[in-house]
Amino acid sequence: MHPTRRHLKSGTRVALSVVWALAPLITLGSATPFVIAHAAVRRRSPLLFLSAGVYATSFVLFLIQAANYEPIDSAPQWLDTTTTLGLLLNMFGGLAQTLYARAAVFDTRPVEKTANERALELATTRRRLRQESRELAARDPALARELGIGHPDLPGEYDDGGLVDINHASAKAINSIPGITPEVADRIVTARASAGPFTSANELSVLLDLPVHLNDELAEYTVYLP
Repeated sequence: MHPTRRHLKSGTRVALSVVWALAPLITLGSATPFVIAHAAVRRRSPLLFLSAGVYATSFVLFLIQAANYEPIDSAPQWLDTTTTLGLLLNMFGGLAQTLYARAAVFDTRPVEKTANERALELATTRRRLRQESRELAARDPALARELGIGHPDLPGEYDDGGLVDINHASAKAINSIPGITPEVADRIVTARASAGPFTSANELSVLLDLPVHLNDELAEYTVYLP
């Protein structure tokens, strides 16, 4: 199942479980026998079946009183007291049981992400951080330098998603870019010392005649601070 559909289905199940759990209160106890019986079937619980029977009996007594006495409070005191207590039991006792049984009946535990989903989420987050950091560097290079953007080999609190500043980072840091070998990293350091700072991945690639397959990696992982 697609992750998005799976999460949406989980959200729907949680919403339904909340309505189900509140049914004894919302319906003034009339739905309690049915929701508890539903829980008993789902959990195959004799105790819940017994509870459903008690709630059903209580509700039937109320119906008998309502059908035979007009007004309803003209019933004998013992019957009126019994049905009143029964309705309160159906409402609040049923509510307590549904709230307790809700997670087990509907399995409302948080959806566990797969390893692939966690990896995809992390990669997407780091790509977003790199894009935001590149935009910040373009707007305010001085601030970018202060934050240590593009220096994965230096300690810093700002997370730039793994950007490497080609104009200032060490050869070791440049070597951390996917596809960049130690030899290419050394060539980049030598070229910037003689030709000055680079302004873009395209300029770097053309000047050093780098393989075409590195263009995408350089564009994704590099930044060019003056």
